[in-house]
Amino acid sequence: MKTKHALLFTAVSVPVCIVLRILQYIFVIDENGFYQPQDGFDTFIIYMLYIFLAAAAVFALFFMIFGSSQRSGRQVLNSNAAGFIFILIAIIMMADFGVNTASMLKMRLPDPVVILELLTAVFYAVLGYTVLSGSKPKNGIFIFGFFAPVYVIAYTIKEFFGSFEKSHVSQVKFNMLTLCALALFVMTVVLLFCGQKVTKRRVTAISSLYAVIASSSSAADLFAAAAGKIPGGIDAGFILNALIQTLFIVIAFIALIHADDDTVSEVENLKNNTINEEETTNG
Repeated sequence: MKTKHALLFTAVSVPVCIVLRILQYIFVIDENGFYQPQDGFDTFIIYMLYIFLAAAAVFALFFMIFGSSQRSGRQVLNSNAAGFIFILIAIIMMADFGVNTASMLKMRLPDPVVILELLTAVFYAVLGYTVLSGSKPKNGIFIFGFFAPVYVIAYTIKEFFGSFEKSHVSQVKFNMLTLCALALFVMTVVLLFCGQKVTKRRVTAISSLYAVIASSSSAADLFAAAAGKIPGGIDAGFILNALIQTLFIVIAFIALIHADDDTVSEVENLKNNTINEEETTNG
């Protein structure tokens, strides 16, 4: 399977999933976040979204098996567009950090997730600057890079327990699914810039999977917030996190577009394969 197939599938699936989810908010989801289908059309838009999400998962699995095993490097995301977006993500995370810090001080309860968010914002800011400047990543960036996937995982756990206090059942479930996919995607991005071995098929599969899943959550959530469809109102954190997830969709598309532009040379691939064969033989 070729990367262009994944790009085409993602480019078609993302807008379709966004439209289907928005239609659900308009016609199917009630004020408490539950599905209340009234006719065949309502049932159709419910299950069509499920079908696209399932297709994205199956497609990602097939690509992980049959995709290219060539090694990808940080050049996959070494473009000015990616650099600007990383910096924008850092700015939004800093704004969210300010909101969460104010809330933490008001409640007088320490929140480790807030500290992790600050460290992660620093990582994306340095990463964006590194990409834009064209310089080689410093060793320090690898240390901060450790916090990026840890923060997403910690935030997901926090949202899971916080979901028991939220009434919008449908939105919460989609957000949890998106955060799980984001954790995989962020981990892949960090490994790319840390120089670890990441195959093209992994980059492509996870980028496609995250973009499709997040499109039905973050983009539609922004619409729901603007249309007043979120029960109990919305806060700044809700909007900021939806924006961050949407920006990562753009990063995923950049990775898909440039996945074929950057692969380790055949000589290095042969060298890596030889080393692996020797280790297998010695083992």
